[in-house]
Amino acid sequence: MEDDRRRTEPRKITRRRFLTAAGTGAVLATGGQLGSHVMGRRVARAAPAKTLRIGIYGYMPQGIPFDQVVKNYQQKRTDVALTVEPLPGAVVADWPATVRKFTLEARQRQASVDLLIGPTPWIEPAPLAQAQAIEPLDPLLPKQITNDLYRSVLREATFSGDGRMYVLPWWTDVTGLIYRRSYLQEGAGTDRPPETWDQVLAYAEKIRAKYGTRVYGYGADWWASHRLFLPILVTLTRELYDKDGVWKMDSDAFLEALGVIQKLHAFMPAASQQDLGSSRVFQAGGLAMQSYWQTQMLRAIQAGQPSSDIFMAPNPRGRHSGTIFWTAGAIIPKHSANKDEAVRFMVEGMLDPFTVQKTFDNYKIVPYHSIIAKMGDKVPAWAPPLLGTLSSAQPIPMNPYWLSVEQPIFKEEIEKMLLQGQPLQATRTNIANRIREKLREAGKR
Repeated sequence: MEDDRRRTEPRKITRRRFLTAAGTGAVLATGGQLGSHVMGRRVARAAPAKTLRIGIYGYMPQGIPFDQVVKNYQQKRTDVALTVEPLPGAVVADWPATVRKFTLEARQRQASVDLLIGPTPWIEPAPLAQAQAIEPLDPLLPKQITNDLYRSVLREATFSGDGRMYVLPWWTDVTGLIYRRSYLQEGAGTDRPPETWDQVLAYAEKIRAKYGTRVYGYGADWWASHRLFLPILVTLTRELYDKDGVWKMDSDAFLEALGVIQKLHAFMPAASQQDLGSSRVFQAGGLAMQSYWQTQMLRAIQAGQPSSDIFMAPNPRGRHSGTIFWTAGAIIPKHSANKDEAVRFMVEGMLDPFTVQKTFDNYKIVPYHSIIAKMGDKVPAWAPPLLGTLSSAQPIPMNPYWLSVEQPIFKEEIEKMLLQGQPLQATRTNIANRIREKLREAGKR
């Protein structure tokens, strides 16, 4: 998930349409960050013959100038009129309502937009694909696009129910270790980041001895399984999921990962039980190391922490290297009125060199091999360590299980373990039994 989209709203964007001026193709931008670029003056030309209706999650244009992306595309495709509707944060956060909306539209053989930009594969697209409410992209996208994707990202965009691709990835967030070099130097005696989870624990112990509670050693959102548990588990086993994409909960690695969280929790600030709580402590200068995706580096810099002291290393190793990632992308509703133009905008608008550069400027990875190669030395310094792990990284499977079953149960049980003293083994047993029962009730197993 572009996870910030569900959790933070630095500025409110009202829900407004970006209308095409009659007979000109000039886009009129209004409201919030989207209106920060002048879209051009009226140009006399014939009225466009086709219309492409784009919906976009409202947080996305806060990071990149999407109105300029639209303008660039409009200049190339003068025969197409574009309308753009940003979806406010309250709408984006209510993913079940989004699923219901597009499922109902599909049943009524309607579509309110031709292209929706912003969904993460295992959030809205998974149930929408299951309901056959969105279009498979395999026969629509050029093969050179799908072949160019990092294989791990392609797996994420592929629905486990039928093996077809339903999401075009735009940008990817990769979990790693963000750290303050000066705190490591002063507290742990080295400016090199820890490479293993055992080293993270050892560093955190030394930092606590040096700073006490003035600077905490380590932080993460321990209650969110995709933000800490799975990034640990993926370094302990290469078989996270069974054939249906459900966690393998009886493995020794599953129990061991819970144990690592239990040890790490001793060095975390109390805010770590809140959404992005550890990131806010890091932004305030009170944390030495944190497990997050790369955008949280940018948040710390924006908050006034020195960019020269903030670095990101690959996710620490367990028995081997590995990490978790998620992607924001685009989907085409089943009854989109202009599927061909939607695909063309995906390729020529979202993956245009201007858009790609602005995406990296926003601390997001565009996960295509040839795009990375063409950027050359324009690839930002924070990106190569993460790109090096992306090929072997594990996606969260594109199915309905994680969001509706696994994560809610995990959160309740990990809170019992860390806040109420529930034993480690009991926590694993409860997670496994409750998930299996929930899947049986839903007729999934």
